[in-house]
Amino acid sequence: MEALPATRLKELYAKFRDISPWKDWHQSFLAEVSYFKELSDEDFIKPENQEKLWRARGISGIGPGEAVNVKGAYADAEIANQLLQLRNKVWPEDSQKQAKAINEAYDSIMSLVQKRYCPNQRPLAKQSRLFTALMTNELHTCYTWDARKRLQEFVLGSVEFEITEGDVLVRARLREILGKEESVEESIWRAMFCWWLYENYAPIKREEDPALKSSDTPGDEDADDAVEMLDIWPAIKQRKGLQAIANYHEALRMVISAAKGGASPDDIVETMQSNPEFSSIKANSCRAIFNLVRTFGFLENRNGLWYPSDDGEQLIEYDPADVLVKKLLIQVFGMAHLLKEIGDTQPVEKKVVYSFLKELWPNWTSDFMPSSLIAWFRWLGLVSFDESGRCVLTDYGTYWYKKLPAKGNIPRSLQPFVDVDVLAVEEPETGVVGDLESIPFDLVWQAFQDDDELKKFVFGREQVEALHLAWHCNPQKRFVLLSGLSGTGKTALLFHYARIYCNLKNIETKAHRAIIAVSPDWRDPSGLLGYFNALHADPTFQAEPALRTVIAASRNPGLPYFLILDEMNLARVERYFAPFLSSMESGERLFLHAHDEMVNDVPPSIPWPKNLFVGGTVNMDETTHPFSDKVLDRAFTLEFWDVRLEEFFNGRAKSNGGMRLKQIEDLLQLVNQQLYKVRRHFGYRTAGEVLDFLNMVDGISTQDAPRIWNLADQAFFSKILPRIRGEESPTLIEVLKEIHALCKQKEMKYCTNKIEAMQERLKATGVTRFWS
Repeated sequence: MEALPATRLKELYAKFRDISPWKDWHQSFLAEVSYFKELSDEDFIKPENQEKLWRARGISGIGPGEAVNVKGAYADAEIANQLLQLRNKVWPEDSQKQAKAINEAYDSIMSLVQKRYCPNQRPLAKQSRLFTALMTNELHTCYTWDARKRLQEFVLGSVEFEITEGDVLVRARLREILGKEESVEESIWRAMFCWWLYENYAPIKREEDPALKSSDTPGDEDADDAVEMLDIWPAIKQRKGLQAIANYHEALRMVISAAKGGASPDDIVETMQSNPEFSSIKANSCRAIFNLVRTFGFLENRNGLWYPSDDGEQLIEYDPADVLVKKLLIQVFGMAHLLKEIGDTQPVEKKVVYSFLKELWPNWTSDFMPSSLIAWFRWLGLVSFDESGRCVLTDYGTYWYKKLPAKGNIPRSLQPFVDVDVLAVEEPETGVVGDLESIPFDLVWQAFQDDDELKKFVFGREQVEALHLAWHCNPQKRFVLLSGLSGTGKTALLFHYARIYCNLKNIETKAHRAIIAVSPDWRDPSGLLGYFNALHADPTFQAEPALRTVIAASRNPGLPYFLILDEMNLARVERYFAPFLSSMESGERLFLHAHDEMVNDVPPSIPWPKNLFVGGTVNMDETTHPFSDKVLDRAFTLEFWDVRLEEFFNGRAKSNGGMRLKQIEDLLQLVNQQLYKVRRHFGYRTAGEVLDFLNMVDGISTQDAPRIWNLADQAFFSKILPRIRGEESPTLIEVLKEIHALCKQKEMKYCTNKIEAMQERLKATGVTRFWS
């Protein structure tokens, strides 16, 4: 991780000041700072001014952080006098010493406020904003965990700082680069610049131009896109309730903290039991809490040890516990329903809520689980009880209530659970035993040529043969990566190869092929191998489709099994795929869970199945992760880069009765030939969707030319031009010129105008892209 060079930060600040966004925010910020600066010491410590200081929204909104209740601190003389000392204090000139001193002051006041007025939550954002009001030269306006870390990455090249320490060091480096702030107004612009850097993290990271228009200010709850609705998991995938545990999310934080620097489950359990608050809890219960933390994605496994994940770091460092609340509402059945029910009917009696939850999930026959869910909500500050003991939402609860979908859209229709024996696999009719017998490639290729489903695909013999050889040259490591251009049929090749192979073996494809969509939030193997749910009433093992395939392969070594991982590098492969990589390389057993006995018929480990064919598709862009050498060393990597559109068009024509739009096909080929020169060409999927778009028009082939080219203009504009981007070069200039000429010749006005705008942008800034 490297900080942005000084020249780049200077350039970005110049752009920021050139547009000077958020002028209203700057004025309100200045008004707040001036007000507290001009107060006399006597007036400063008055409760009404202390309240204004804690609620200084003119400096910045802080979203859900506003809901943390610190009202008692307004009239607390000790806290007010400490804040007065901060306002008047002269800090060390050395930036490192200054950062340490301000961070110590921050921690001291936080300790007082939390202990006296909000024991279950730390008002981190509120206090950070308060500190900015008093020390505008030293601090900034990034108050969320994510914003702080990304800003530290850009400015300091490290995210390993305490909260306020990192804030001070960020401003110190900006001061070194930009010079000393000559006025309060300039200091405020720099504090706002930090938020602007965070808002433009993605384009700056890609070395593109940041947005020239002002975006939302921090914590702007009135912005059009401020309310991001939660996408609740399907009911069948959710955890069924969540038992109350000692200290609730503080217990989760303890587990995560114990994993700092790397720890085994036994190490974490030992650390928990050495804490007085957990000393009376049995080891099995501590291990259950560890498993809860792990399955929520707060820990990740690296080389056999557990470390805090990014979400885990956020949970232990930040309050309110947004990252946990979001997971609970999305992943735990009953949580979203409960919050919605209280929000819709408040104030509501507890017994009414209990009845609602038991009706929602009939297996909850007592009040135990409903009361546990409410206990979690109370501890997290989402609900409270009024004077009559009825449930009501807090401000923080209301914030999350607004993010829930309509009541009817929260999954609640649960099918009865059926215990599935993951070891119940198909018995081969042929009585195959022993090792897998390979199928000669000539038979595979002949089946590819004869298969009607494959007529619309362009799979060359050399591609299919390379896949076949890579999967058969070393039975210990049947692992292949298909990389290259999106839309060239990588997933389809793996999918149909498995189908052809199973057909030739006279076995049912469905039972021998698993296609797994890799999720960006995978940080450990549980997405593939499942996980042990120790908090269930009866300990169970949540088996994932990949696990079923691997176990079936292990029990039927004479039959082929295919595990296809789509978009494999959306998450870091070396993290979630580590057990597979280790077993296929070493030949040692594949460990499935840490228990000594079977759990729901899932054994602790199995021999590595040499009849398991693993294939992964790979796209390389700003949303994906690179592969480490240890992954590449274990795989064959096949690249799909060249696109043979003429063959594709011929195949389409054969499969749809010979209907063609030859003039559109010709233009697609000409444009793709140009884009190939700058590595921005498109695959078969894009070409096919352009033709599908046009073919939706009745009698398209009989339409007059202007009508056809008008429709083609819209299709090319929507599907092809967004791919074009890059830095100024003779090749890109020539490519844009040629494509412009092709579009102008066909009177495609939208494409022509857009390319002209992109050419102007390239000339003016040295870079261009569709989105501007």
